[in-house]
Amino acid sequence: MAAYLNTGNLLRRSAHAEALCDCIKNVLISPSFKGSAQNLFDSCKGLIGATSGYVALLSGDETNNEVLFLDSGGLECTVNPELPMPIRGLRAIAYKNLEPVFDNDFMKSKWAAFMPEGHCRLDNVLFAPLIVDGKAVGIMGLANKAGGFNDEDCAIAGSFAELAAVALKQSFTTEQLKGSEKRAADSAAYWIETFNAITDFVVILSADFRIIQANDAACRHTGLPRSEIVGRKCHEVIHRTEMPFEQCPCLIALHSKRSESAEYEHDGRSYRVSSLPISGSDGEVISFVHTITDVTDQKQLLREREIYQEHLRQSEKLETVGRLAGGIAHDMNNILGGILGLADLLQENMDISDPLRRYPLNILNLSQRAAKLISELLSFARKQQLTVEPVDLRKTIEHTVTILEHTLDKRIRILTRYSDDILVVSGDASRIENMLLNLALNARDAMPDGGTLELFTEHIHIDREFSQDRLFHINHGDYVHIAVSDTGMGMDDATREQLFTPFFTTKEQGKGTGLGLAGVYGTVKQHGGFIEVDSAPGEGTRFDVYLPANNRAEAASIQEEQLLKFDLKGKKILFVDDDQTMREFIPELISRNGGLVKVCSDGALAEEYFRKNHDEIGMVVLDMVMPVMDGAACFQSIRLINPDIPVLISSGHAAEGKIEKLLETGANGYIRKPFRSRDLLSAITRILNGEKVIQQ
Repeated sequence: MAAYLNTGNLLRRSAHAEALCDCIKNVLISPSFKGSAQNLFDSCKGLIGATSGYVALLSGDETNNEVLFLDSGGLECTVNPELPMPIRGLRAIAYKNLEPVFDNDFMKSKWAAFMPEGHCRLDNVLFAPLIVDGKAVGIMGLANKAGGFNDEDCAIAGSFAELAAVALKQSFTTEQLKGSEKRAADSAAYWIETFNAITDFVVILSADFRIIQANDAACRHTGLPRSEIVGRKCHEVIHRTEMPFEQCPCLIALHSKRSESAEYEHDGRSYRVSSLPISGSDGEVISFVHTITDVTDQKQLLREREIYQEHLRQSEKLETVGRLAGGIAHDMNNILGGILGLADLLQENMDISDPLRRYPLNILNLSQRAAKLISELLSFARKQQLTVEPVDLRKTIEHTVTILEHTLDKRIRILTRYSDDILVVSGDASRIENMLLNLALNARDAMPDGGTLELFTEHIHIDREFSQDRLFHINHGDYVHIAVSDTGMGMDDATREQLFTPFFTTKEQGKGTGLGLAGVYGTVKQHGGFIEVDSAPGEGTRFDVYLPANNRAEAASIQEEQLLKFDLKGKKILFVDDDQTMREFIPELISRNGGLVKVCSDGALAEEYFRKNHDEIGMVVLDMVMPVMDGAACFQSIRLINPDIPVLISSGHAAEGKIEKLLETGANGYIRKPFRSRDLLSAITRILNGEKVIQQ
């Protein structure tokens, strides 16, 4: 530009200067680079005397020019200006050298070979690069000047290209500024939106506890519009006090310079207040983020979780005790079975007039009492075999009430209420009746001075709404609900937690075994139901029992057992039991009634004997729990040898469901230990007569 000023004439310099001033004004006021570039191009083209040209910017990958606009000067040009313009030829030299270049005989130059088909004729060309921060980022092209271009034209074009670069850079800056402003506005809007989306009370405080910002939840919490919150001190808005409380987290955090929190109750709800101090560069607190969170539901869930875990611990404890009880009961049943059998034999061998006959009779009575105690243990452990049949609970309750009316203190009034529904469940009628009697007797003991005992039953449907409030799993469906309530002394939480634990009792020593309610629990669980207890000291007790309903069957009638004669003459029985006492008295018992016996101490010995002598054996009596090979495996092996051999299963407990499976797969009967001699003989006789026998 300096060379041009020293050599140009005054008139052209004046025109050049005037054109530049006009373009500078345009650059300053133009909202877009394209408008400024068009104005600069037109001024430069007119001042130099060119008739055509264009302005293009460097592409993002820096391999092409992207045409901003093009002026063919009225010449026909069929090239699409939107197509990329490769950086090659004379244009590439301008880009590389960062200065204007021209050629006045372009059509004969080597650069003409790069012209695309359809391009208008170019007699001469001039290219001036747009330079920003030392790098060419675009180009201004001029063409077809009469008489050709000269160095003065290069200087003029260079000055306009320089101003175009300034306009381009200004455009970049303006766009960046607008982008920054938009991003800042978007960020602020996003922050406000996020701030207000927080459901907890949140305010930002100054160091003197004055509210700077408050979210929507803070407005809802205080019931005040934001205009009446911002600017006031926090304690004035929340607590309506002139000074903060001594335990205010903000006050404590101001000195500790770390997050502080506290909890308080208000209108039956629990809240956690937290304050996070924000420090400046000098370490002093300049503001706080202050939050109030409603933790009522969270604390309730925590309490429910603790209750659930306690129930789980109780359940695991009961399960462990149940397994222990089942194991003890099995061994005791074997012992009692021997005692009962030997006492029966002893009694039969004594004359009716013998004064010593009362001793085996007492042994029998005491053994049966012990058997009942063990039965309650097994009921708790859920290892007693159920006789499953449809049970009409209305009739069962009516029968139970009849017994209670002749048993309970006359000062206890018995009330019953039934719904009009069919009240049938699948289960063991005697076990359910025993469960009701235990609950009633427990109520009696809670009312030593009399009161009211009520039995209520109804048919209900248990769904998600019912079960969601319980802290244990419940299968949805139809149930029969039995409620047994009393107006007695009630119980505290500690007693209620141990209520179903075996041997736990609140009665005086010698007045209770502590197995009644444990048996109730076992019976309910074995029937697929659940039980709940509601009680408080001085407010009585209510037991709610829920048993799955049987909507498709009618209750079965009770059949009287026929009296049978025990004639086993000519029958050989294979008796398999690991208890030595049982193996000693059973042969004598059966032989007294005309039969023959072979005893084996385990399933493997029994299988081996049966394989060799199966033609002689008329029936097998098989214990379930034995060493080497248990009863279930022995049963399968024997039936493979002779599928028609009658088999009576004997066990002290239900053997984890194995007995049911054996009965389903062809076993002819089941008798529960300990059994009386006549019960065993009756079962053997009936099975040999073609009946199926289940004796509990």
